[in-house]
Amino acid sequence: MFTNSVPSGIPVFRTTVSFRNVSPIKLRSVCRAWRTIVLSRPSLWSSIQVKQIPSDSRLHDDLLDPHALRALERWRGHSRTAPMNVRLQLSQIRNEQVYRTLLRLFLPQSHRCTNIDIRVECCGAHATKSMRDRPSPVAIQCSPTAKSIRLIFQDLEQAEPPVTWAPLNLAPCTVDAVSQLQVLELYYNVKCFFPQRGDDLHLPNLRDLSICVDVSDHAAVSDLFTLLSACPVLSTLSIGTRGRSSRAFDNGSRSITLPFLTNFTLTSTDQTFA
Repeated sequence: MFTNSVPSGIPVFRTTVSFRNVSPIKLRSVCRAWRTIVLSRPSLWSSIQVKQIPSDSRLHDDLLDPHALRALERWRGHSRTAPMNVRLQLSQIRNEQVYRTLLRLFLPQSHRCTNIDIRVECCGAHATKSMRDRPSPVAIQCSPTAKSIRLIFQDLEQAEPPVTWAPLNLAPCTVDAVSQLQVLELYYNVKCFFPQRGDDLHLPNLRDLSICVDVSDHAAVSDLFTLLSACPVLSTLSIGTRGRSSRAFDNGSRSITLPFLTNFTLTSTDQTFA
């Protein structure tokens, strides 16, 4: 009964957080016996979904409310060392302080995350400029036990130079540490860190890859080939492109074989292959 009640979504209104009708908070308040059970089960606190609710059109620079921050810290602490599922859905973000606080709070735990889903929609030059001047404070770690990672950062095209909000560290994914990653979805402006030797990257269980690439960025295209070379059982591949390059996917003599590929989609937002 307890495990079937989670996860719950925690809404963020401007700079405060509402825990009304959120499990396991509701279960904890039923009685003393239930409170003891809930607090003694880290798995009840291992899934967290935070969703930002746009409240008005004003840009905010306020910090997340201290009470809300302490409550989220206690939630994280109750999970102890249990594998975590983290989903941050921040639409029309107008307060990068709130975004940064949530990143600092949960992403240092990414080494024990089974599923990571972060979707951020930027809102105007205010946010992109502040994120460019102060890069993301933490990288997302892809641990060998991670099964699904989705990182979607939208509406950053106006930022010059491009903004990297939260780099993804794939360096631990080598032959020596068999990665369980099965699903990987990356939007533009997500920088991947690979093992020191790119050929050492090994994703033997990755079956579904969705990635967006700026083909005018040679490093991004090279990263795509590094990823594809590490996925021997890939069955679904979706590539979105922007930018312009007459030789976008010219890989020289390097050959990549995907024998299990059954679904392939290629989309372009610009004159990529003009």
